[in-house]
Amino acid sequence: MVRPRPRLKARLRRLATRLIIGAFAAVARPPAPAAPPDNPRRILVIRLDLLGDLMLSVPAIRAVRRRWPRAELVALVLPYTAPLLAHIPEVDRVITFDPNRLRPSGTPWRPAVWADLLGLIRRLRAQKFDAALALYGPWAGLLAYLSGARFRVGYGAESHPKFFNMALPGRRYLERRHEAEYTLSVAAAVGAVGGPDDYWLRPLPEAQARLEAKLAALGVPPGLPLIGVQAGAANGAAKQWYPEKWAAAAGELARRRGGGVILTGTARERPLAEAIRAALGVPAWNLAGETDIPGLVALLGRLELFLAGDTGPMHLATALGVPTVAVHGPTDPALSGPWPPGRGAVVRLELPCSPCYDLTDAAVCPLGHHNCLRLLGPGAVVAAAEEALRAVR
Repeated sequence: MVRPRPRLKARLRRLATRLIIGAFAAVARPPAPAAPPDNPRRILVIRLDLLGDLMLSVPAIRAVRRRWPRAELVALVLPYTAPLLAHIPEVDRVITFDPNRLRPSGTPWRPAVWADLLGLIRRLRAQKFDAALALYGPWAGLLAYLSGARFRVGYGAESHPKFFNMALPGRRYLERRHEAEYTLSVAAAVGAVGGPDDYWLRPLPEAQARLEAKLAALGVPPGLPLIGVQAGAANGAAKQWYPEKWAAAAGELARRRGGGVILTGTARERPLAEAIRAALGVPAWNLAGETDIPGLVALLGRLELFLAGDTGPMHLATALGVPTVAVHGPTDPALSGPWPPGRGAVVRLELPCSPCYDLTDAAVCPLGHHNCLRLLGPGAVVAAAEEALRAVR
């Protein structure tokens, strides 16, 4: 049973962010409405959150590149997600910053954190951006404003309308709309039209070579059909299916194909992956914590099938064209599931209490029973996987 926990930390995080955003908004001058520049020299695109969200922003980034093919396109992202952009040639340069350090759960008491923020602001302003696109969140809007870009666009209610020359109406979760569509709408507001054809990913050749060498060293037979399993999920244990269920589903699928199983995840998720590996009863290798992002992309591209929860690697796999089954419990696949619709299969139970996750805190079951995943059996995942594989064939 997954029990609810106090949401004090989440409230403190939101309060701290509101105070910082509010302080800057109080002194900001309302910008004059402006049209997007015709021939910008340099454009800033800001996306400061999780790996899967950055992947879902790639269609918008590619649309911006088509709209302004001669401009230098600079992305401002979290340090840990930055390696993904090595796969996106449309991005000319990457800047990293982690605003989470300014939250109460970070290290806001350290002067170095604020010095880094001031250094980032100076660096952004020195580059004299002609346009800045805030794809999500309060910090993206604030940094678009502080960059000094002549034209700034984003959802006004997600940060503050005074930060934008073009403040788009609404914000996330006011309507049931997929994350990729929200980011595409920011691009469309400046005449950059994109869509599902822009959602693709290719492994880096050097990462593929490293992967093949690693698999050979582990004793993975060449050409062995491999099924990947990503059991962990960021931002809440209630998003995670149960290890014995993952083992039952992946083991059955591997036996049917005469193949093996690769467990992926972060170093922190390695014990979870090891528990699944030990219960599989088929050849299996635990690579959790052993791949960087280019290595993960190469590994996913080597798979015959990928099983995952609502995670960033699930979005990487669908962008690679790998048959993917996504297990959803408290989260809504209409908002964060495989995109575009039909690219991956979703397995979930239609319960009155699900989905319940609203991004205001880590995912926990508010009722304490976790029925959305506790009652979901391995057979449903096996059936969805077989259907996904038949569709590919």
